[in-house]
Amino acid sequence: MKKILIAIIVILVAGIGIWYVTSMDKNNNDSSGPVAVVNGDEISRAEFEEAENQFAAQQGTSTDSLDKETREQIKTNIIDSLISQKLLNQAVESSEIVIESEQIDAQMEIFRSQFENDEMFQEALRTQSLTEESLRSKVTIELTTEAYFNEKLNLSSVTVSEDEINTAYEEISATQEVPALEEVREEVRQFVLGQKKRELIFAHIAELRSAADIEILI
Repeated sequence: MKKILIAIIVILVAGIGIWYVTSMDKNNNDSSGPVAVVNGDEISRAEFEEAENQFAAQQGTSTDSLDKETREQIKTNIIDSLISQKLLNQAVESSEIVIESEQIDAQMEIFRSQFENDEMFQEALRTQSLTEESLRSKVTIELTTEAYFNEKLNLSSVTVSEDEINTAYEEISATQEVPALEEVREEVRQFVLGQKKRELIFAHIAELRSAADIEILI
């Protein structure tokens, strides 16, 4: 099967990546109604349409140019991602965690500071089909989610041993040319740390999913 092209917007917040997988298959969807229902909460057609817009912005293409099998696989991946996100949002909302506006402002400023001026920042937002308001909303969700994960999974306590660093370096260097370990030790440590955190996060989402009432409508 052809390689599936999936656009992923990765916004890093304190070392935790929240993935927004974006795309859709227009040809196999009804013109209205939800695409799925998770514990009574609908995943709307608008969310699917937003995913399509972000996919097009990221890849400069559309799913229409892909074969049917690939489109179906993309649709499955999108639905799975949206369901996981909905489950996580429900869990975070139930936790009643509140993020101070100062934290959100600080993260927005970090994003803004990566550009030479506001015009370049606004252009970057447009290319991602985002506005400052929608980005701020995503940042709020991600900061709240980070706090939730730290509370539920104690991610701040995750550590990486020297053996894990050495093993990861050996695996990476076996497939590509890399600098000496001493030159990239911190990068490898961060890579392993991210992997370990993601494993905990994915396992937690799987637990939420196993206990959920999910209906897929497309």
